[in-house]
Amino acid sequence: MGDKNQKITSFTLALALLALTIALFSLLGGQNKVDDTTFNGRVEKGIEAFIQKQQEAAAPQAKRVAEAVKNTIEDDDAMEGDKNAPVTLIEFSDYECPFCGRFFSETLPQITKKYIDSGKVKMVYRDFPLGFHANARPAAIASNCAREQGGDKTYFLYHNLLYGNQQDLSEEALQKYAADLNLDANKFASCLTSGKFDAEIDADSADGQASGISGTPAFLMLVKKDESKVDSLKAMELSQNGEYIIQYIETEDGKRMGLRISGAHPYSTFEKAIEIGL
Repeated sequence: MGDKNQKITSFTLALALLALTIALFSLLGGQNKVDDTTFNGRVEKGIEAFIQKQQEAAAPQAKRVAEAVKNTIEDDDAMEGDKNAPVTLIEFSDYECPFCGRFFSETLPQITKKYIDSGKVKMVYRDFPLGFHANARPAAIASNCAREQGGDKTYFLYHNLLYGNQQDLSEEALQKYAADLNLDANKFASCLTSGKFDAEIDADSADGQASGISGTPAFLMLVKKDESKVDSLKAMELSQNGEYIIQYIETEDGKRMGLRISGAHPYSTFEKAIEIGL
């Protein structure tokens, strides 16, 4: 197959060279005679331009995936901030993921201070435990068990303990963190093994995958659809190795727009996206 493509490319190049030569002869026919060096230089430039155009046309394009996300992508998961905030930032994350830990310690505090505390952004956390992180799913279950006892406020207090202690997410540690928050120990221990949150965590992961998410951390930033801001959001799109790590998205009903941001990007990326949305 490769040899066949190479022959076709060579034949195409030869035809292009012939056409270019004829065109130059025609162009120069009515003008003063040019020397061989000048003529050859023009031919070479023409060939270089042709090759460049072919390479650009053949360059692999980044794969666009999941440009439409569910209207109810926030689901009923734990939320921080004003529920009526103009910008929604949904994080799909894994408690054992080191890059998620970096986002938690380095980037989230800045987002919280400037946007969440000021009522401009609401932050929704959805579980996306990766299969090769043995403690990620138990930690996700534990955080939901904490929420069961104390609501979203307790959920995020427990959530913060998990990210602050990523090096120890053992069952004993999970129960210790619950005790640190004065949660009912018996109820918490029973909840950990009850399986009551398995479907919830599976739904989070399924929604993430349907939204084009395959790793952690990943984020969906959504705002009310505004045609005047679409181009600015699309200008932030970024691809790497044939995949979009920042891609424009809309909800299925077309009422909201935003970006899918894959990976632990610096604060400046989130700041720019949020400012466009405000």
